[in-house]
Amino acid sequence: MGVSAFEECVNLENIEFPMSSEIKDRAFYNCRNLLNITFSDTLKTIGARVFYGCSSLTSIFLPVSLSSIGTEVFYECDNLTQLTFSGRDIFNNNVFSANNNIKNVVVAEGIVSLGRFMWGANVLTITLPKSLTSIAAYTFQACTKLQEITCYAISVPTLTGNPFASTFSKLYVPSQSLAKYRNSTWQWFCGQILPIKE
Repeated sequence: MGVSAFEECVNLENIEFPMSSEIKDRAFYNCRNLLNITFSDTLKTIGARVFYGCSSLTSIFLPVSLSSIGTEVFYECDNLTQLTFSGRDIFNNNVFSANNNIKNVVVAEGIVSLGRFMWGANVLTITLPKSLTSIAAYTFQACTKLQEITCYAISVPTLTGNPFASTFSKLYVPSQSLAKYRNSTWQWFCGQILPIKE
């Protein structure tokens, strides 16, 4: 998919990528009526500002094959509320604008670390995978409304500095690791540490 291939195509509503390994910079820049995206499971690279200004998007699922994502890809996607991603640790610090409306984040199995300033102020819930081993300082610093985290990691992920904006209400963890989490640095950042509901 070439640079600026469909830039400013305001009538574009649905996209499917049957066999695409790369989407280049600004391919769908400001396609403000774009509603649905289905990525190919061969997709490896998303360039910079590819979906910048796609304000009708509400959810995104990024495939396990994705290994590189550019800056400001989802800036000004004001209605994007659900993000699910899997595979590698692919995010830099400027994929989403600071004032984005993402409320629910699911980090799928395979991600081992999370970098700084990843999501914005409206995130309410975060689900973290069993594979996660570390979270950087300030990762959730912008998430001022964060209420709950569910973390499936049996080994307690390392927290560098302070990843959180403030204390959040509840952390759900595997029952067999409950004592470890309660005795770790996680206890400083949440009101309650509880077993994951079966």
